[in-house]
Amino acid sequence: MDLETVYYIGQSVAVLVVIITLFALLFQVRQANLLAKIETTRTVWMHGSNLLYSQAEDDEKAQFLHRAFFADGEIADYEKTRIGAFLYAFMVHVEGVLEMYESGMMDVIHLNRMEASVGMYLNSRRGRQWWKQARQTAFAPNQNFVAFIDRLIKSLEPN
Repeated sequence: MDLETVYYIGQSVAVLVVIITLFALLFQVRQANLLAKIETTRTVWMHGSNLLYSQAEDDEKAQFLHRAFFADGEIADYEKTRIGAFLYAFMVHVEGVLEMYESGMMDVIHLNRMEASVGMYLNSRRGRQWWKQARQTAFAPNQNFVAFIDRLIKSLEPN
């Protein structure tokens, strides 16, 4: 075996090492993306769960939530403000979930679960009244989100 043959064998081994290294890097990037996706999903669900739980964590809040969304009686102006503040915070959260789903950072199952939560609030008379105004003001710049929520509300209507 002459020196030239040893050189070619060395080059072949080096190329093989580079290829293996590139595959290892590809695997690590995919793993890092998967971990980022999992962490994003966990963070979003923790925030959303805390927000929803905070609205019914004691009897007063649970009674207000029921009165505000599921009962037909009148409510005070300050309670309307409270509903608006809650729905705004919740819908900003939902908007973020939709954007993360569209960017590939969340799976569709999480979006479907969020749709169910949105439906629970926006299927009420007060929720729909709030959305009718908010879609034209606070959320108007994001027409994709407005269309998404409008489709969701339409799907809730009886046929």
